[in-house]
Amino acid sequence: MNNFLKWDSELYQKGSIHQLEQGLIAINELDPKDYEKILDIGCGDCNLTIELAKKIPNGQVVAIDNSPEMIEKAEVKLSHSDVNNISILNMDVMKMSYKNEFNAIFSNQTLHWIKEQNQIYKIIYKALKPNGRIIIQITPLQFYPYLQKFMKLTRNKEFRHYFQNIQYHTYYFTEEQIYEFLQVNNFRDINIKTYIYDLLGEHFISWESLWAYIISSGLRAFFNAIEDEDSKRKFFEIFKKLFCETQYKNGKIRFELNLLLISAKK
Repeated sequence: MNNFLKWDSELYQKGSIHQLEQGLIAINELDPKDYEKILDIGCGDCNLTIELAKKIPNGQVVAIDNSPEMIEKAEVKLSHSDVNNISILNMDVMKMSYKNEFNAIFSNQTLHWIKEQNQIYKIIYKALKPNGRIIIQITPLQFYPYLQKFMKLTRNKEFRHYFQNIQYHTYYFTEEQIYEFLQVNNFRDINIKTYIYDLLGEHFISWESLWAYIISSGLRAFFNAIEDEDSKRKFFEIFKKLFCETQYKNGKIRFELNLLLISAKK
């Protein structure tokens, strides 16, 4: 794996409060029932997995992630928790071979890393027990204009030499496209809803705290590629103006993000 693209589990943990908040909304939508067996795709450091497992003390959660660094962090975190019904696996979701295994499948902010959307929903469908259900939370295509602004900045002549060897692979889709992926794979009771999450408001009191969050996120590859701190800071200052539609309220920074909650049954 390109070192620029490796997850920094320590930085991720520091900036993961938003993942946790968003994920708790998705867990509430999933409405887990005790004694169920649930798959968590893209478990990261297992913050959400632990919260999910607490809701089914007599059930089982299988948590997978393809990042060895995140799995290592998750195992440490799990060893210090009071839950004992989680199994953690370092696994590529595209290589899953489960069949009729899970009552429910949960995923928070993971599937946008996968190009083969039709195939991933086929794999997920196969892994579900009859009448099994999914809750998938992702960022929709509406986010893409922000990403376009960011990518434009990476082509700035002052910075572009840093990014020559970086390939950034994220895939965003409309609600209509996602509905079609689900429908062709025989899901039923499909429901896709959009809501707005205030990404920064409650937790960021300065641009420095915003910076700490961003370099822990999926855009980390670009910041990691900039070699000196002065250039990183300059890049961030330009990024701040181009990328963030912000307003200040009670001294806090706000950035509203559209999210999709996807539910369906087998």
